[in-house]
Amino acid sequence: MSTETQGRSAVAALHPSAPDFGPRIDGYQPYQGQTGCDPTPKPGVLSIRDLLKATYGRGDLGIGRSCGAEGRSEHKEGRALDYPFNANDGNQRAQGDALVAWLLATDRWNNQHALARRMGVMYLIWNRRIWAANTKSWSAYSGSSPHTDHVHISFGWPGARKQTTWWTESVLGGPEMVLWGNGTIGTYAVQADGNVYGRGQSAPGAGFGPWQQLSSQGGFAGRPSVVRYADGTISVYVRTTGGVVMGTGNKAGPGSDFKPWQQTTPGGAMAVTGDPEVVLRPDGTLG
Repeated sequence: MSTETQGRSAVAALHPSAPDFGPRIDGYQPYQGQTGCDPTPKPGVLSIRDLLKATYGRGDLGIGRSCGAEGRSEHKEGRALDYPFNANDGNQRAQGDALVAWLLATDRWNNQHALARRMGVMYLIWNRRIWAANTKSWSAYSGSSPHTDHVHISFGWPGARKQTTWWTESVLGGPEMVLWGNGTIGTYAVQADGNVYGRGQSAPGAGFGPWQQLSSQGGFAGRPSVVRYADGTISVYVRTTGGVVMGTGNKAGPGSDFKPWQQTTPGGAMAVTGDPEVVLRPDGTLG
């Protein structure tokens, strides 16, 4: 194999990482065309945008679109993403092909088009072709733009709102559980976008509420370590993919907002490879 061929193969294999999901999966997203106009980018779309940026290192070409722009488009509802790949450049074409193949691959549970379904993808357009969830197939695309400079991803409303299993079941490493003084449980985990989330029960034995995002910078991995203090406040410590442990805690009492994340280990030659385990000593210090 030539050096050029090896290089292209490596690029073709480049795609984001995904959690090891269980067998439960979303159905295929029905077509939900634009009916109103609110171009504010929706949270699920922003999450996938950030995932692609972390993988490929490029900014997006747009999510929202002016209500006065011509035509009907999910961009006008903030639930479509254009991410740049140049189909006329060998490396970027391989990246675009790899991304699409990753989204549409069959998982280990034999779920076809698994990640596209988990993200609530409605359709994809790339390099003169369109894949639609409602037909489960590719067809030629003849719109005004051949989409040779970007991959277009349109999301249904559940995916745009982070209500599909990519977000609701995508825990990397295991969740960390905390028993509160009132008998309820809180759980903290790193999800697929590399951020830390937490959720809890409203009453002992009740179901868990929705995940609340505790970080925005991404890059976290593994299982968090959570310490609960006597006053009911907590601190959360999580390692990053770069081997640094970051920490945060409540600002002003139990249930309050969290402080900015702070680096707690030096990294570099002392990079952490396993998940942190933090212990609260009897004197109130951490070890």
